[in-house]
Amino acid sequence: MESTRTNKYPAHCDACDRYLPAGQGAWAHGNTYCGVRCEEDATRRAQERINAEVEARRQLQQTLIATAVTPETPQTAELMVKATNGRVTSLADLQDANAEDVNAVMIAVAKRDSANRTRAKREEAKRTNTCTRCGGAGRADKWERTGSICYKCNGSGKDHE
Repeated sequence: MESTRTNKYPAHCDACDRYLPAGQGAWAHGNTYCGVRCEEDATRRAQERINAEVEARRQLQQTLIATAVTPETPQTAELMVKATNGRVTSLADLQDANAEDVNAVMIAVAKRDSANRTRAKREEAKRTNTCTRCGGAGRADKWERTGSICYKCNGSGKDHE
């Protein structure tokens, strides 16, 4: 890989952060490098970032399909708009979105799904009158450090709310 110019000003290498006095190293594409190897490493890392963005988009689409969320529903469109501050309004927009927006939508979908599962779990516990913290167990050996007994139901396994 050829560098375009010799570095004119004192700077730090953008790849390895080594200090470079004026006249040493190379300046290429707005970045300063101490040598060809660092420039190649920086190019490789940039390609890895691009690959990560592509993978994030693919992962989002799989997540949406796996959770049986139709991207065209008003709730999902509203979720995308809210998660990305209006930059993404539909699944088609995600094709051009950056990794940050894709991850924001993925996190929002995951939070919503988690909240739905938690709500279902609480409704089931309320229906069966079991403790929402311990699931009706009342005690567990893994809680040895905190007393082995559920603090919410005092070991009865029943909901006291």
